Amino acid sequence: MGKYRQAEKILGYDPLFDINAYKGLADLKPQVSEEEFDRRKTQLNLRTRHNLETALGERFKVEISQVTYQVIDGNLQSPEHDERFIEIIKRGQRYRQKNGSKETAREHAEVEGFARAEKILTDPRFDGVKIIIISPRGQNDSMYQHNFFDIWEKHGDCVTISRYTTSTTYKQFMKAAAAFDQFNNLPQNPCDADFLKTPLLTYKSLEPILALFPPDGNTITRQELEEITAICSQLIINYVNNPLLKTYNALLNFADALAGKAPGLEAIIRKTAHFQTYSTPDVGSLVNYFGSFPVRQVAAGCGLQTDFSSIVSGQLSVVNSPFSVAEFGKSCPECQTSADHFHCPREKGGCGGKIPSGAGITKCPHCSLTKEQAGSNCA
Repeated sequence: MGKYRQAEKILGYDPLFDINAYKGLADLKPQVSEEEFDRRKTQLNLRTRHNLETALGERFKVEISQVTYQVIDGNLQSPEHDERFIEIIKRGQRYRQKNGSKETAREHAEVEGFARAEKILTDPRFDGVKIIIISPRGQNDSMYQHNFFDIWEKHGDCVTISRYTTSTTYKQFMKAAAAFDQFNNLPQNPCDADFLKTPLLTYKSLEPILALFPPDGNTITRQELEEITAICSQLIINYVNNPLLKTYNALLNFADALAGKAPGLEAIIRKTAHFQTYSTPDVGSLVNYFGSFPVRQVAAGCGLQTDFSSIVSGQLSVVNSPFSVAEFGKSCPECQTSADHFHCPREKGGCGGKIPSGAGITKCPHCSLTKEQAGSNCA
């Protein structure tokens, strides 16, 4: 058990979470209407596919990643979740604080910056504005070691956030901030938290914005990632339909070979160049083949991407490096929350029953604990 818990801390993507999520959804089926079950399944499929595509982007340090939110009643909400995204960030911040984080200033700043940017972009007075939020890496002992910036744009009822990695220094970040928004209130010697809580407003086009941020090295372009993802699409669909560790390993190995990161598999790739047109039985045989190779180890956005069996052997030790505190709020280990259910927060008696999320339930159906009685047990 100790080794498994260690694995939970260092895996960048853990297929066991997906396996459990789909099992939890199946267990929920008798308790909800067919329409509600289909909605939740569609949502889970969307979230799983997006997570896999994000994992590939992090694996190859893609120069840009994108996420789109819907504007609902002045708040940003992802179609993958049933709550405002600001609540996910807040939950991650509270979880980090409760677990002794030494970077609370940065994590509070991330919540503050998101809230400010959300308010600006949903205000009609700022129609057409772009928002830039700079996220510099922390100090040497910080767990936040990624250097990037986000560009927010509103189009109709949707907000797109595009993330770019960069090699920009703190001094260069300051110069860029002044060029975009001369009225920014950054201090003379800003720290990482100062940048995160200070959205920069600009009406400049994309090209001059990117020109002020030197790109990070060893990246592939967004177009290259899209090509790799398209060729891997049937593997991704196969995983979404039946999440298995072997399918996940096959996906990473196949993508590595396409990106030229696995020379030993290139001959196989040449024979499977039209992988996206294969039928389901052929996909299965390729899963068996590519899933049998050891997986190249990569320190990605929130931990290590590798073969799960390598992790549980206890031979590896990699420090997680999350992009943001939101990653801790999407699946809070303390509250055991997910998009489909959460566990009863009763402290005494250990109910442990599952309660469907987003169903308006205020009393545990297993032990009758009310929301008021639970208080702040599950922050």
